Amino acid sequence: MKKAWSRTYYLSHCEQLKEKSRRYRLKHPEQIKEEARKYRLTHLAQNKKRSNAWKREHPEQTKTYRLAHREQIQQLITAWRQKHPQKGAEAARKWYWAHKEQANISSRAYWKTPRGKEAKKRSLAIRKQFGFIPLNKWFEGSEGHHIDRERVIYIPLELHDNIYHSITKNRNMEKINAMAFEFLASQKN
Repeated sequence: MKKAWSRTYYLSHCEQLKEKSRRYRLKHPEQIKEEARKYRLTHLAQNKKRSNAWKREHPEQTKTYRLAHREQIQQLITAWRQKHPQKGAEAARKWYWAHKEQANISSRAYWKTPRGKEAKKRSLAIRKQFGFIPLNKWFEGSEGHHIDRERVIYIPLELHDNIYHSITKNRNMEKINAMAFEFLASQKN
C-alpha cells in the first residue's frame, strides 16, 4: 500500500511542478527567450556538434525536412542577405578563396546543366547588345572594361576585379569608370 501512495504522491507532485512551470513560462516569455538565447550563445560548439551528429545519424529525416521546408529556408536566407549584404558577400568571398578548386569544379558542372546552359544563353544575349569601340590598346595583363554599352577601356585585371560592377544593372559604374578614366589619363602621360 505504501508504494501505491508514494507513486500517487509523486505523480501529483510532478503535475503540480509542470503546472507551475507552465504558468511561469506564460508570465515571463521575454525572460525565457533571453535565457535560451544566452544558453545558445554560450554553448555554440556543443550544440553544433550535437546537431551535426544527429544529421549524420538521420540523413533521410534531414533530407526530408530540407525538401519540405526548402521555400521557407530560401526565404530566410534571402531576407538575411538583404539585411546584411556586406556580410553575405564577404562570407561568399572567403568561402570561394578557401575552396577555390571545389568552386571551379562546381561551376564547370553547373554550366553543363540545362539551367546553366540557359543562364549562359541569357548572359551572351546581354553581351551581344554591347558594342566594342576600344579607347586604348590592349596590353599584357589587361581586360576590357565597358564604360558604356559601346566604348571599352583596357585596364589592368586587378583594377577591373577590384570593384564589383554591372553596366546592365548600373551597379558601381561611377566608381569603376572614374578609376578607368584615371588609368587612361595616366597611361597617355
